[in-house]
Amino acid sequence: MLHPRHCNHVRNLLDRLKKRWNISVYRYANVGNHLHLLIRAKSRSDWQGFIREFSGGIAMIVTGAKKGYGLPRSKAQDTPESAKRGFWDGLVFTRIVAWQRDFKNVATYVLKNLWEAAGIPVRDILDRGYRILEISEDGAVFVT
Repeated sequence: MLHPRHCNHVRNLLDRLKKRWNISVYRYANVGNHLHLLIRAKSRSDWQGFIREFSGGIAMIVTGAKKGYGLPRSKAQDTPESAKRGFWDGLVFTRIVAWQRDFKNVATYVLKNLWEAAGIPVRDILDRGYRILEISEDGAVFVT
């Protein structure tokens, strides 16, 4: 999903669907083989519609499939197991985040994943004794 052909399309899909399903996106990180989203949905049905359409849209973007014309699944012996399944290996992992401290911790986690996907050795920096004081809304980092 980080390939230059796909990353902008995935982000545009997110921007389009958040308006349609009344979703607030606080943090977004595309780390290649998975996404991190910190969002707020107004209702359960909005969340379900958003995640259904978003995950299906990503699969169509990455595979090049068109609506009504899915990709054929290979049954050949030499085909890897992953090619015999659908696009997604598992279900969406979700959890409800409390406001304040829990929200801030999850927001920091999402940004750390984004930096690691960009090649910034966040874990090495933290292992050297530095600690992150604060992360602003635009992703700026304040370290001691």
